[in-house]
Amino acid sequence: MKKWRVVMIVILAVLLSGCGMEDEVPAFVAKHDEGIVPWTMQEAMTPSEVAAMEEEQGMKPEPLDVELEADILGIYEISESAEGERMTATSRLTAGKEYEITARILLSAEAEAVLDQELDFLLTCPTVVEQGKKSEFTVSVFANGAEVVVNEFAATSTACNLNVSYVPESYCVKKGDSTVKLAAGDVLWNEDVGRQTLDYLTKVNQQLGVYEYTLSYRVRVEMLDTQRKEVAEQAASPISVRLEGISQQYADDRDKTSALMALNDCLRDNYFMRESMLCEGTAYLTVEVFLPDWAREYAEQYGLVLTWYNYQDAPGCGIGVSLPAFPDNLGHAEASLENIALTVAPTVNGKVMDDLTGALTPCPTTPISIWSKKADEVFALECLTLLEAPSDADVIDDLRINRSTVTQILGGEIIEKLPATNRFYVVAGADLVCVEDDGE
Repeated sequence: MKKWRVVMIVILAVLLSGCGMEDEVPAFVAKHDEGIVPWTMQEAMTPSEVAAMEEEQGMKPEPLDVELEADILGIYEISESAEGERMTATSRLTAGKEYEITARILLSAEAEAVLDQELDFLLTCPTVVEQGKKSEFTVSVFANGAEVVVNEFAATSTACNLNVSYVPESYCVKKGDSTVKLAAGDVLWNEDVGRQTLDYLTKVNQQLGVYEYTLSYRVRVEMLDTQRKEVAEQAASPISVRLEGISQQYADDRDKTSALMALNDCLRDNYFMRESMLCEGTAYLTVEVFLPDWAREYAEQYGLVLTWYNYQDAPGCGIGVSLPAFPDNLGHAEASLENIALTVAPTVNGKVMDDLTGALTPCPTTPISIWSKKADEVFALECLTLLEAPSDADVIDDLRINRSTVTQILGGEIIEKLPATNRFYVVAGADLVCVEDDGE
């Protein structure tokens, strides 16, 4: 009986194994892949929650090391006003203008790469910026002759090749908010083939935490002499803006209806608004713009800037057109109407108030409409587009000629729709209002 039981156990083991006795059961070993770290609850918390938890547990996180940084903050156009203030940063340079290049360098005196090192800050710019190509303006930091960090800012010219020249003694070095007093030889300007460099030397010899330097200098850009022939051809066929007239409309429509009425007024033979205008309603100014072929080709690619002018001393307005990033003496034209005769509308019992005077709103209150006229048809006018009027927040005061301006961009896709004559009309209206006389 016992032998039978032993035999049965052996047979049962063989049947359950499904294979011969010589087969081994495979071994399965579970292990983490390299680089996989078990997920923790702390990873699901926000940085502020982690900091609060560490503070409760008496843990003070170590401050992060400040990496050495160097960035060009931008290329700023210098205003022609007496103050010479900086305007908005740009990456498209224009002939006949001056620009300021500003760089920021952030370093830590505790960083091994800069502590007790002779540092060399280099701001490099090209001598020529070619049309349609990106030219690199760079900022670099060298420690004992070895480049530690470098950064670039690309600029280009859309109109022509430009010569870039350094404005002598225009550099400024600041450490934090304080201007650094520089001795002779601390800042050098070096010129090489195709490149020119502003070189500032300093040394970090104390562990004073984080240093922030700001370096700036100015350059002047002019058209290359090799393009004088092309410029002469452009000057012989200039952009023109002709004032067609001004028309007062009382309709409240802010669409093309009132603008079309004003345009038809201004296109009548021998028409020009000579009579006084009441300080109520809207004054629509109409100009005819002619773009020669070279200007049209440029505007189709880069658009056209439309400008509304409002004079501050006496009622008056104007409209101008400009090619973006193009020299002003070639790419700009305008037409203005100053000293408009405004009559204050009766306000109380049909009598004019002595303390009121007439004025125009500083920017258009109607859409700016663009019109074309079909050939061989007298009044076949077509509205190509309506541009949204700029807001009061966009008004810029031009103190040189005592007027304010607002601008709007006319896209190249609209320029492509112009007739073969390259002529079109711009109509924009500003409200006539009564304002209190300040007594001056």
